[in-house]
Amino acid sequence: MKLLLLQTGGTIGSAVSDGVIGTANAPLLSGLCPAGEFTECETLYTILSENLEPSYWEKLIRRISDAAEEGYEGVIVAHGSDTLSYTGAMLALTLSSLKMPVIVTASNYVPEDPRSNAAANINAAVSLAKKADCGVYVVYKNDGSLLPQVWMPTRLREADRFSDTFTSSDGCELAVVGKDGEIIPVNKTLMSEKVFSDGRPAFRGRGDAVKDISFKSRVLMLHQYPGMDYGNIAVAENVGAVLMISYHSGTLPQSSGLLLEKCRKRGIPVFLCSVKSSAANYYESTDSLLSSGMIPLFDITDESAYAKLLIGLNTCPDRLTEFMNEEIYYENTSVSGRCLN
Repeated sequence: MKLLLLQTGGTIGSAVSDGVIGTANAPLLSGLCPAGEFTECETLYTILSENLEPSYWEKLIRRISDAAEEGYEGVIVAHGSDTLSYTGAMLALTLSSLKMPVIVTASNYVPEDPRSNAAANINAAVSLAKKADCGVYVVYKNDGSLLPQVWMPTRLREADRFSDTFTSSDGCELAVVGKDGEIIPVNKTLMSEKVFSDGRPAFRGRGDAVKDISFKSRVLMLHQYPGMDYGNIAVAENVGAVLMISYHSGTLPQSSGLLLEKCRKRGIPVFLCSVKSSAANYYESTDSLLSSGMIPLFDITDESAYAKLLIGLNTCPDRLTEFMNEEIYYENTSVSGRCLN
């Protein structure tokens, strides 16, 4: 199998020196697998993933697109865990139409640490690449799991900062990878849709235009907290949209209307993430904001909403709201259902 391993840094691409984790002198990850698994191991860039910027996504999308044209049958991206869920969502929403699997993985400790899941994750990613015909996936084994887990990237949520475990918005991982490389379904609702063999077309027939995507317009993403001063939030000139991350009830403080009004005067749309489509009624604060022009996003993770909004701003700004309401790659948990085992 012609398989490309792309290293981008992160803990999985780091080493420890004098008690400090850094990307200098990190070993090639191809050594974690039996000889011959990777046709090529390439370092695309080397950063700790907390330093990730959209410009790095441009490079990653372009290189993976090129790899498909070069005849590779699969690409594995070794990434940092801090922003793993963001990159997983971005690649799923831009590259799901490729005729090969793209798998993003990471590790909890540097590869040389005996506690590290790096080898387990890399080997599981190779097993998945051999079984999947297409699609984008994240492979990551939580400490509490007996087997490496396969996650739907558009439903993956940022790791918990206390337990360091990843979760999915639909309640469970997509599958696990057995010791013999077998892919064992866990989320049978999604697995019944043949995601490994069918995938989904990115951009609904836009072809390979996404290869040269440039994230010139940016998204201002805001998490709420009590006492937040919305009147003093600066919105930079290159911001094309604002993404407000609600409390769990789909609510924002009424005072967020100050920012909404400021953006309205500049023609900047403000989106509310995430509202439950199953909610029978809105709270009065939410109802007031939606009536004033805030645009609701339903049943989508923060990461997928951010990635999707960034994509839409830079590919189809004239139909941004319509684009945000189209399901591209399983990002809407109400469409394909929740985890039913």
